[in-house]
Amino acid sequence: MMGRALLSSFLSDLVDNIKRIITSQTKASMVTPLQMVMSTLLALDAVVDSAEEKQFRGGRSAQVVKKWLNKVQDALYQVDELLLQILTPISSTPDLHQLPKEFKDQILDTLPNLESLVQQIDILGLTFEPAMKRWMKSSGGLYSTSAVLDKYPKDDIFVRNAEVESILDYLLSTSTESKQHIKVINIVGLAGVGKTALANVLFSNHKVTDSFEIIAKIFVSNTATSLMVKDILQPGFGNFYGDHDLHKLCEILESRCRGKKCLLVLDDIIIEDRLQDWRKLIASFETGAARGSAIIHTSIPHRDPMLFKYMVDEIHTVHLDLLSIEDWLSIFMGNASRQRNNVDELPKELSAVGEKIVNKLGALPLAAKMTGSLLQDKLDLNPEWDKILSEFLDDVNLLPIPSFLVLCYLDLPAPVKRCFAYLSLFPKSYHFRQEELICQWMAHGFLKYNESGRSMEDVGDEYFGYLIKRSFLQPAFGYHDTFMMHDHVHYLAIYVSEESYKHHLCYDGRIKDFALESILKHGRSLRTIMPVHLGFERERSEFDPDLWERVITKLSKHVFQALSLSHYKITSLPASIGGLTHLCYLNVSCTDLKEIPDSICDLINLQTLLLIGCRSLTSLPDRLCNLVKLRRLDFHGSSL
Repeated sequence: MMGRALLSSFLSDLVDNIKRIITSQTKASMVTPLQMVMSTLLALDAVVDSAEEKQFRGGRSAQVVKKWLNKVQDALYQVDELLLQILTPISSTPDLHQLPKEFKDQILDTLPNLESLVQQIDILGLTFEPAMKRWMKSSGGLYSTSAVLDKYPKDDIFVRNAEVESILDYLLSTSTESKQHIKVINIVGLAGVGKTALANVLFSNHKVTDSFEIIAKIFVSNTATSLMVKDILQPGFGNFYGDHDLHKLCEILESRCRGKKCLLVLDDIIIEDRLQDWRKLIASFETGAARGSAIIHTSIPHRDPMLFKYMVDEIHTVHLDLLSIEDWLSIFMGNASRQRNNVDELPKELSAVGEKIVNKLGALPLAAKMTGSLLQDKLDLNPEWDKILSEFLDDVNLLPIPSFLVLCYLDLPAPVKRCFAYLSLFPKSYHFRQEELICQWMAHGFLKYNESGRSMEDVGDEYFGYLIKRSFLQPAFGYHDTFMMHDHVHYLAIYVSEESYKHHLCYDGRIKDFALESILKHGRSLRTIMPVHLGFERERSEFDPDLWERVITKLSKHVFQALSLSHYKITSLPASIGGLTHLCYLNVSCTDLKEIPDSICDLINLQTLLLIGCRSLTSLPDRLCNLVKLRRLDFHGSSL
């Protein structure tokens, strides 16, 4: 299972489903087309490992292979849509003996495209074995998320103590307060150098928490300034504001922090396009907050460092450089031994591997953490590991995705890769919740019953735990039971799942209206509609009830699997929703729903129904017991 390509899981599912249909057929006229399609799928499966690796190598050939993989993915979706029409039960168990007359022609129509993709295998130089041969032996074990977190360092391995002490001296010194009303500290460094980790350590330092009355930390990036101010007000001041007007929000911020010593920690700020907005925000903070208040923000190096001078008169800048080799190896070895009971279990060559990587890639803390995590469950190294690793690190060159991330990704088990790629649908800095994500993976068929009898939820728990173990996900600092991806990891997820927007529609529900245009464009192929909310924003979005029929009639009842209308201003669901017979996940939490239509009980494939915070909802349909596949019904915070 270890290290197979992302698409191999999809291909395996399709082949299994075709075999299932074939075994129920007695007519050769129906069996032969299915066998022809299955033959092409197996031919593609034989080379997708090679293609997956080749897409990361430099040059035009990598781009050509990447486009080929995208076309393969589209072709697989087309086959899957046909199979789902047959395999998705509408009233009970599907009758595979009586296939629709048009099914034969439809399945044959997919063959020319599949055969064309197979014919390109030799032209692209794809082989049955990836160029990067197995260079290490893995224990291959998957563990529950709780077991992984039990061994996760409470205070992550941190080596920038000198920088911490220097910043604390400046931040807490009373001698600097007479020079300026508020202090502004800018932590500058390349992506992956440890800016966020340093900000987190400062944020949680007991000297800091004892010195400031109010502390707020948010991730900024491309967040609109007005939304950022609202996110500051929510955690730091305990208030929610629905207004989007920046001037009004800054007035509220000024009022709420008046006379109080406050600290704002703003991670990953970008100021070029919003300089005036930043100046307005800081002016409001400076006017209201007590002397000695401070702002700590992190940023990448800017072409014009003077930009910050336009934002505030005086700024204290801390430049984070690459780590020393010794510090890098300390993080690397610490993460490599994280899940081991005995350090003596580590392969003898492990330190040499770390030195090879740091000499090739430079001493980025993220590289130390990710590659160290990669080696946690490795037992033995191939005798030729040095040659194999050197060739790989020399050859892989795809910005902005560093080669160490490619190395870590290629080693993931194929089913875990599939779950990881799904995370690309969510915006950068999104806070993932385990239960929420597992329900969505389950809806899309990413989780299978385990041979040992473990449930889909147990399998999803192990996949989620493995992503944490390998540092693709990490606990969100300062937040309970949520997890985040590093920016570089997010770029990787987007790259490997490119063009998924044709099938999965996910958008920021705070700044975009209901995505009708995208639904009308891709409706028949869509499997997901999922507005998401970043930070602490929980404002309910407008929804035009007249859109219901246009949306539902555009979606395919055989294909569409997951729908969220959470935080929309809706009071009812249309009866026609019962026609989406393949719907497995429905989230209408935090809406004004007053009742659930009886037709929802016709959704016999529904696994998850979320009614959290539906305060106006007082009853459920009598036929709810018809939902025989329902695994999670959550209505806490409602009036039920």
